[in-house]
Amino acid sequence: MSESASKTTNPEPAPGPTRPSHWVSAIEGPKGVAILEAASLLYVGAPILIFILGWFRLSLAIAFSAAFIGLFFYSAKRAVAWARDARGDRPPPDASYSDEDLFFRIFLLAGLVAFLVACTGIGGFTFRFSDYMAYDGILRSLIENPWPPGAISDYPSPGTRFPGLCHYWAYFLPPAVVGRLFGWNAAYLFTYAWHSIGVLLAVIWFLRLIGTFRLRFALMFLLFAGVDIIGYLYTTPLPGTQDISWLDYLTGGFWWSIGRGWMAHWSANFSLLTPDGQTIMGGVFYRFYGMLSFLFDGPNHVLPAWVLIFIVLHDALRRKTLERSFLLASILPICSIFVTLGTIPVLLMATIHTRGRRLFTLGNAVVGPLLVFSFIFYYKSVESDIPSSWLWTFQDVGKTWSYLLLYYLSAFGVYAIAAPGMRGNEYRPGRLWFYGALAVFILAPWYRLGVYSDFTTKVIIPSQLVFLVCLATAIRAPEGKYATIRRRILIGALVIGTWSSLGIVYRAVEFGFSFQPPPRERAMYIPEKLERYSKSNEKIVTHEDNFFWKYLARPTVYIQTPENPAVLSYDFTAPLPNAEAWKYFGDKHVQSSDGITIEIQGNQPLIRCDDVALDTRTAGSAILEHSVVDEQGRTPDYAMVFLWASEQDVWKQGGWWPFHRWRSSVIHPALEPLSANSYWRGKVKTMALFLKINGDAGGRYTVNLRRLIFLQR
Repeated sequence: MSESASKTTNPEPAPGPTRPSHWVSAIEGPKGVAILEAASLLYVGAPILIFILGWFRLSLAIAFSAAFIGLFFYSAKRAVAWARDARGDRPPPDASYSDEDLFFRIFLLAGLVAFLVACTGIGGFTFRFSDYMAYDGILRSLIENPWPPGAISDYPSPGTRFPGLCHYWAYFLPPAVVGRLFGWNAAYLFTYAWHSIGVLLAVIWFLRLIGTFRLRFALMFLLFAGVDIIGYLYTTPLPGTQDISWLDYLTGGFWWSIGRGWMAHWSANFSLLTPDGQTIMGGVFYRFYGMLSFLFDGPNHVLPAWVLIFIVLHDALRRKTLERSFLLASILPICSIFVTLGTIPVLLMATIHTRGRRLFTLGNAVVGPLLVFSFIFYYKSVESDIPSSWLWTFQDVGKTWSYLLLYYLSAFGVYAIAAPGMRGNEYRPGRLWFYGALAVFILAPWYRLGVYSDFTTKVIIPSQLVFLVCLATAIRAPEGKYATIRRRILIGALVIGTWSSLGIVYRAVEFGFSFQPPPRERAMYIPEKLERYSKSNEKIVTHEDNFFWKYLARPTVYIQTPENPAVLSYDFTAPLPNAEAWKYFGDKHVQSSDGITIEIQGNQPLIRCDDVALDTRTAGSAILEHSVVDEQGRTPDYAMVFLWASEQDVWKQGGWWPFHRWRSSVIHPALEPLSANSYWRGKVKTMALFLKINGDAGGRYTVNLRRLIFLQR
């Protein structure tokens, strides 16, 4: 690029010290690019190489591995050559820091990333989403068993074989290798370190794309979320309608016990119900997560996918080439099918933007497609009946359109309206990318794939990165009518949007931190996870004679679940030894050799105990032997909910019943994990059982409780 061309296409540098910054020049120069390329390609390449070596037959594993290593090395050399030719020793615009300033900011950024990643639950240092019960089981099975692992389950029929356990393995494989070598605790520590590095790499690529190393733009990426407070305030009852304080209301704290309910999840709260409590949505189909929300709920979908997609964007926007874009995209199926689907429109935009420059390379045309076809056969070995169709199949759009418009406005609409105009150049994607991302956001909610909002929430991840790059570049150099005013409105909206991400930090700090990994014994095995998953589907079919397992893969090693021992039990068929600690609700209760019988209305607490001896690190689930009948002797549609609280929570809240800091888990009809976090610290002080009637809550019911058993997993 000529000097004159650079002056016309690059934004003007921001004022700064006259002394050239060695650090900035090094980062954007050939040496810095070489280090970043090596670190990034190792990060995105390690999971796929581990998968290939662990799952494919030896000859295919050697061929695929050699191809990826060779192509990655070649592409990195070309990226370094581009840095040498395109930039030379000239630093990027808006990056004229002194060496000391940049050195300080690098360490400050690394510390900030480390803290925020810890707040999301990665590494098990604080409160975590309920899916970690499954994640821990996956990691445990990968550490303790040969690869590729399969499973034998008694559901849907005894001896059902699940070949190869088709799953998104990219997030788990590097920690699993460390765990196989050094044990469970080392694997957990490495999980945190590895994925913190991934987030840091993603931030660095984001800053390179927008041409600045200013810390405020790193914060913009890390704390980015929709303006969820709009949807939250509109759909969530104000304090006074529930036993919550304004602090808890504004921080989403009253949902903290089950891991949902922060503003990023407002569409899953009360917005889906009519005033009489009936669902009008037919399911939750659209949510717009922020960056920390993805790390909190579904990090396996964004790591290492964020880094990989940013490399693709950088190649298209800065280098104007597609030479490895489709090769890199072929790795995405091992990260997430949804993210893979969402990358298709981004690749289309990249092809248009670069005019197909260097599209037909060996990696794009041969190696990448071969890997994609292998993944197609791999995932087709397991099929299940999951909901999938257009939105109007599941919802009366005539009634729910206002919620969809509310989602559009609070997720991305405010940003899109406020964003100043933008013309594309070396550091600015331009209108094609901006409107392309908006098109994906608008269209994604109109299709449902999966039980919850997985399709919309995760298929927009690649376009969300594009959108964020567009917003950042629009802030740096606004254009068009009312550019300055719109820039200020956009910045204000982004600051307000950080409230949803900061809620995750608030929840983590309030819950507290511990650097002791969750107990390995509490992690359930993969067959247990599959059994619970398959019970939620009408049909699940496995194909051991699938092409992948017959011709491409190594022999599957099948895992059987060992016995799940009891760690604590309460026998209600005999007088309880600490009878004074138990409180009974309802009209009357009778204790006999048949158990405790309680007559009560629906949606009421049944019993409560304030002297529980449950060690939170030893129990993972509970079984309740019981029965429920109505006045006609029929079994109603009901759920039995187990609730508990630590002594600290009881002390904080005061009050007897109800208080919103109960943790809860449905133990009938589903045997669910006890805690959204995989472990707590300390002992449970108070526990209770709650009868939830799905129907006539005002009716009279007879409940018989015989035994409550806590299991290790």
